[in-house]
Amino acid sequence: MKINVIRIDLTTPGLYFEATPRAPEWGTKMEPVEGQREMIIRTVRRRTRDFLMDARSEGHNMQVAANCNGWEPWCPPWNQKHGCNLGLIVSDGVLVSELNRCPSFVVYKDGRITMEVVKQEAIEHINLAVTGFAKILEDGKNIAGDKSKHPRMGYGLSKDCKYMYIMAIDGRQPGYSEGATTIELAEYLSEFGAWNALNMDGGGSTTLVSWDEKAKAIRKFNHHKGNVERTVGANLGICVKQAK
Repeated sequence: MKINVIRIDLTTPGLYFEATPRAPEWGTKMEPVEGQREMIIRTVRRRTRDFLMDARSEGHNMQVAANCNGWEPWCPPWNQKHGCNLGLIVSDGVLVSELNRCPSFVVYKDGRITMEVVKQEAIEHINLAVTGFAKILEDGKNIAGDKSKHPRMGYGLSKDCKYMYIMAIDGRQPGYSEGATTIELAEYLSEFGAWNALNMDGGGSTTLVSWDEKAKAIRKFNHHKGNVERTVGANLGICVKQAK
C-alpha cells in the first residue's frame, strides 16, 4: 500500500483555499447522455495538475491541489466536458453546485473550518466548501464501513483544527499498491493526526499534486494505473498570499 499525505498548517499567514469555479456555461443544459437524466452544467472537468497550473498562471500562489467531489455523468464515453450533481461546492463565496446529503469540508467567512453536512441557511456564510461521499472519522472514532480496496482520497482535520491532512492512497496496481478500504483510510488519517475525516472521490480520480518552486514544475505524489490522469469534476487548491 503506497500512501501519500500532506499536512497543512492552517495557521499559516496568508493561507487560503480555492475550489473549481462555475463553468462559463453554468446553469445551461448539458448535452443529453443516453440513459441518463437531464443534467445542468455546473463545472468544467479538469485534471488536477491543470487546475493548479491555471491558478498559478492567473497570479494565484497555489501550492497544493487535490481532487474532491464526485460528479455526473459517469458513463460511456467517459470524456464528457462538464460535471453536474457534484454536491456542495462554494468557491470564493460563490455557489457552484448545490447541496446533497453528504458531508463537506467547509471554510466559513468568519474563519471557522469544519467537516459537516451543511444546512441550506448556512451557505450564505460560507467562503469555500467541497464535498465528499461520507464521514469516516468522527470525533476520533473510525466510523467507515467500506471493505473494498480502491485508490482513495481522504481529507482530515486535527482536533484543534490547526492542521488539515490530504491523503492519497494508490490502488488497483498489483505488486505496487492494491489500494485501501475506507476503514483503512480512516485508520491512517487518524495515525497522522486527524480527528475528523472525509472519504472524498477516489478510484482513478485520486490525484495529489504540489508546486515545486525550485524545479518550476508540478510534483505529482501518487501514481495512477496506466499513468493516466483523469479530468475530474472538481478540485481543491491550497494557496498562500505572497508578500508585496
